[in-house]
Amino acid sequence: MLRFCASLCLVFCMAFCPASLAFAEDLVYPSHPLTNDNLTPSGPTDNSVTVNSGTIPGSVSGGHSSGSGATGNTVTINGGTVGGNVSGGRSTTDQVTGNTVTINGGLMSGSVYGGYVHGESGFGEANGNRVIFNDGEVKQDVHGGHSGDDPATGNTVSINGGTVRKVAGGYSSGDGEVVNNSVTVSGGTVAEAVFGGQSMGDGAVSGNSVVIRGGSTFVGDGVEGNGYVRGGISHGNGDVTGNTVTLEGGTVQ
Repeated sequence: MLRFCASLCLVFCMAFCPASLAFAEDLVYPSHPLTNDNLTPSGPTDNSVTVNSGTIPGSVSGGHSSGSGATGNTVTINGGTVGGNVSGGRSTTDQVTGNTVTINGGLMSGSVYGGYVHGESGFGEANGNRVIFNDGEVKQDVHGGHSGDDPATGNTVSINGGTVRKVAGGYSSGDGEVVNNSVTVSGGTVAEAVFGGQSMGDGAVSGNSVVIRGGSTFVGDGVEGNGYVRGGISHGNGDVTGNTVTLEGGTVQ
């Protein structure tokens, strides 16, 4: 009877419990195998992923969800090469919250996102995610939080070393508001642009900030929309208000 009850409870949980209740995982590469050239846990929440060396042809993610939020995940890159994107948490239809990516070395051929809402709809907020970049190289963009038509709020990026192309604390690819995000550049080299908040659509961009400190080098490439340090920027019709840039040192070329 006890065995029957235990089996019944297990079947019920597997059938009706949400995917977010999946067990958290701790993946370390290269000891952990890849799945279709990617390194991603099976569940969307509270995972830890570490890359120490080697080559990953695809992407690295702390947690991925297509129907629920990706929250509380951490990704640490200490070395090696990642051919695709690196994201602390990513989702197609729900929020990404409280995810962290730390880069201590290595080469990232794609972009780096603390939290990433992707897909055609891009519905889901990106809140309270962060990227800490200490060393290495990112060929594409670094976003603390990336949303679509929903808000990107309270995301942060800290650049302490290495080389990156373009940085945004909060980023909306659609009409989502971009509010209270921040970027601090204390070292390393930024090749193109730094934005506290950036919107590609009509969402408001407000309360975002950039701080540039000693030891950092900002190059800029002179391309329209690049080559700037701005607290906030809209490429659509969104209101841009209350954003700040603070220069405490560094070199601007």
